[in-house]
Amino acid sequence: MATNTGVIVTQAVGTGSAVLTKKLSVAIAGTATAGSATADSVYKVKSSAEAESLFGTIADGGTLPLALSVLQRYGLGNIYVIKPSVGNEVAALEEFSTMPEIAAIAFPGDDGNATAIVDKLKEVADIIKAIAIVDFDATDAVADVYTKRAAGGEFGKADPRIIYVFPSLKNSDDPTQIEPLSLHLMGVIAGLNNYGVSPLNKPILGADAVNDASMTFSFSDQNADTEKLLDQGIVTVNQKMDTSLVLWGGRNSLYTEDSIDVLTWINAVRARDEITKMIEERSLKFLSSESVIATANLLRESYVNCLSAEAAKGAIKSDYRVTFNEASSDLSKGMLDYSIEFAPWLPIELITATVKISIKVGG
Repeated sequence: MATNTGVIVTQAVGTGSAVLTKKLSVAIAGTATAGSATADSVYKVKSSAEAESLFGTIADGGTLPLALSVLQRYGLGNIYVIKPSVGNEVAALEEFSTMPEIAAIAFPGDDGNATAIVDKLKEVADIIKAIAIVDFDATDAVADVYTKRAAGGEFGKADPRIIYVFPSLKNSDDPTQIEPLSLHLMGVIAGLNNYGVSPLNKPILGADAVNDASMTFSFSDQNADTEKLLDQGIVTVNQKMDTSLVLWGGRNSLYTEDSIDVLTWINAVRARDEITKMIEERSLKFLSSESVIATANLLRESYVNCLSAEAAKGAIKSDYRVTFNEASSDLSKGMLDYSIEFAPWLPIELITATVKISIKVGG
């Protein structure tokens, strides 16, 4: 006889599948030794089941199964992936150059920081208006990073689209599993759900230690590696008092200490790129419309509505401006010209405070 009154609680083993709700589109390249994916073809991975079917499991080997696992840990469900054939790593990245929906691109780990690959990542990022993230080698100590940055070459670039990251991280459950920081940065950015927000001080998921034991952490010491890395335009991690890790840094490789260039902020570059894509999309809708002043005004209003909506989301400041440049336009030839200005939010990066104890003698 079945129980029909009471409380019945059972236990079951979960599948461990992440809820992939993040809409940010990212692109990665790497290796895989299993799965059905063919070399040099782009796949859009939306689930852990698809990732395993196409590229195998972490136990199977290669860099892509691990990379997909980390990204899906952050909830990413729009991951463009390519497995280049041996010797075709640079050319394969060209496949991403026709996908403007991609916001960030990387060839995670040691395989993706050769000069030719970094140059191609930069080239593709310029075309699709994205950021390119480059890891230092997993075995690098922080001293090696300073040397490589100063030496130039693949690690010496100063460019608003290129973000250098260090160090690699150790998985919380399996410390032998070393995870490129580029993947965590992609995950953190996706989790912001707002291109206008800085990734600075956002939590790292599923990794609780760095792969370089010599690295020093601090939220205030200018001599700590966490500060020195930032001064060289490198995004890193910091360790909180509870030993958990947070992403540390919101600047790109263009940054040098005390730089005030707005394009050194990652969120400012992303804001510029996203606004540009939106303006392009709205402009395309007006092509072939009648070339009269009424149409010109309607397009200006469309631009204003776009910026207004983005400001309401908190992605940009509300002091934007759209100007129809009538003098440089020619309605008789179907040529319209506009100036569009906006300001990104700049994040707080330093807070100082003085705490004093007031002692009153005698009650």
